[in-house]
Amino acid sequence: MSLTNRVAASGLLVIDPQKWIEVQVCAVFDVALGLERGMLLREKEFRGFLMNTDWSAFSNQDVALFCSTPALLPAWTYLLVGRYLVDVCARPFLGTEHELRMQLAISQIRSEEFSAYRGQRIVLKGCGGEHSGRLTLALLERLQPIARSIMFGEPCSTVPIYKKGA
Repeated sequence: MSLTNRVAASGLLVIDPQKWIEVQVCAVFDVALGLERGMLLREKEFRGFLMNTDWSAFSNQDVALFCSTPALLPAWTYLLVGRYLVDVCARPFLGTEHELRMQLAISQIRSEEFSAYRGQRIVLKGCGGEHSGRLTLALLERLQPIARSIMFGEPCSTVPIYKKGA
């Protein structure tokens, strides 16, 4: 008696949104490092901190600019940091590393070629990983015009999302 992999035999193509998150590389800059006790912004000291920072560490990288503490900061705080980052990094981004990686993944999905999925039955993998609805929605946006059908979940247990002609 031989076992048959019914999922493989079904012709479903499984797409894991997590793969777009995992390939995104970025650097982080935590503003809290330049604050007194991580909470208090003193302009003169903060400017000195920025002047003494080795900005070459961010060369040609996308940089997530955030504050890891609940410090209340004026909007110009991030502009002061951005003033240095703009000269060295690929792109400064106001937000956490996860938010930046998510935005980079969505940008990559929107520019990727998906013609190999034309007329296919697709499952957008939905269990595990750190991806969000934003990422799977970006995939749906790209795949719906070309796919025969799109489901969400795992191949053994899916929720139908789209079927051409239905």
